Amino acid sequence: MSQSFVYERTGSSNRLVVGFGDPAIASRGLDRRQAGEPGTDAQEPECGAERRIAMDRRQLAVISSSPLFIGVPYDEIEGALKACPIISYRPGAIVRSAGNRPSSVGLLLSGVLAGHVGQIDGAPNFEIQANECFGEMSVADGKPASAWLVAATECSVLEIDADIFLHQVLTVPRIGRNLIVILSDRARRHGEEMAHRARVESELGALQRELDFAERIQASMLPLAPIFPDEPRLDCVGHMHAARQVGGDFFEALPLDADRYLVAIGDVCNKGMPAALFMTQTLTMLRGSAARGISDPELDLEVLARQGNDLLCQGNSEHLFVSLFIAVIDLKSERLRYVNAGHNPPWLLATGSAPSLITHPRNPVAGMIPGLTYKSGSVAFPRGSLLLLYTDGVTEAENVATEQFGDERLAALVSEPPASAQALVARIVAAVDAFAGAAAQADDITLLAAHFK
Repeated sequence: MSQSFVYERTGSSNRLVVGFGDPAIASRGLDRRQAGEPGTDAQEPECGAERRIAMDRRQLAVISSSPLFIGVPYDEIEGALKACPIISYRPGAIVRSAGNRPSSVGLLLSGVLAGHVGQIDGAPNFEIQANECFGEMSVADGKPASAWLVAATECSVLEIDADIFLHQVLTVPRIGRNLIVILSDRARRHGEEMAHRARVESELGALQRELDFAERIQASMLPLAPIFPDEPRLDCVGHMHAARQVGGDFFEALPLDADRYLVAIGDVCNKGMPAALFMTQTLTMLRGSAARGISDPELDLEVLARQGNDLLCQGNSEHLFVSLFIAVIDLKSERLRYVNAGHNPPWLLATGSAPSLITHPRNPVAGMIPGLTYKSGSVAFPRGSLLLLYTDGVTEAENVATEQFGDERLAALVSEPPASAQALVARIVAAVDAFAGAAAQADDITLLAAHFK
């Protein structure tokens, strides 16, 4: 008794509509020659779409609610649209390609399309929602599409042939008026987006100028080369390359008197502006302690570390902390006194001995818990010795395969006798850069070498 069977696939569901006694439904039966095998890409392999011609009353109701057809009676559009295919697209399928001239106007019946201007990779520049149409301008002026359209979800699109759109659809007065309203609204939104983008770009430009200024200030806070130019016995070289414009790594080198020199390196947790501000606070603490040490021939590094830790804990609402290695090189006694607050063990290249790490004693990081006590150490530092301080940005530098530079590669570089502190730092920096290649720098890279010539 039935007069028609209309099959369609929606997402992962199959639907069969059986028509009884309605010649209109029978006349819109599914054309299986165009539908292809359900669930396959036989008709549209390049975009993963399923094409079908059938249009029931429910789909026509959805079409009629579109802004393009709003207020237009069914009988004025059904004749023009009944031959237009409805195509289903899976997520990720390309619906329109930039640079191509579309042969139809699309009406999105369901789902969401992501629009990409320029490159198809990356975040979308805009979205097209259900009931919105696309491609009208290209069909009207014959110019290529300016954007890629990609199915962000399961999508169903009514493809209105260009000739049908121009010579049958647009001849309906109400549709022409609706199109003018759509294009006007689109132009208005585009103008608002342009104004918003201009404001954002202006704000970003101001922020970039501030960051450039902060970068120059931070660079000026570190010791400038040559370090200790008036001390021929001590060759000291530093290097710092921030992962961002400003960072949390730093090094310090200060004279205490004619024979004693304070050297230090630090690594603030986190990166960017918060780390840079905490780094400034730490440097201020160190320089204040060094000023006291000028008049104190027995500068107590344990007291310096304890007091510095308590100062950094004050008002530290963001719970930042810093790892520190502070050392006093005494050229007269040829000794190295130091305190390590949770930092990477430095390398000691002593005359007549194999390179070794200064591993003990090791103390907690500074800035987290007030009232901590710190233990110091002392080693011989005869003429010809070299002290290499570095941050974990050196050993944890990654290449494109996410492999780390590692302690073993650094140890191999240190084992080759350097001609100078400058030569050793340059050798390490070059090796890290070559290893990382095109990989983005994830952490600040800092070194300080002091050579007792």
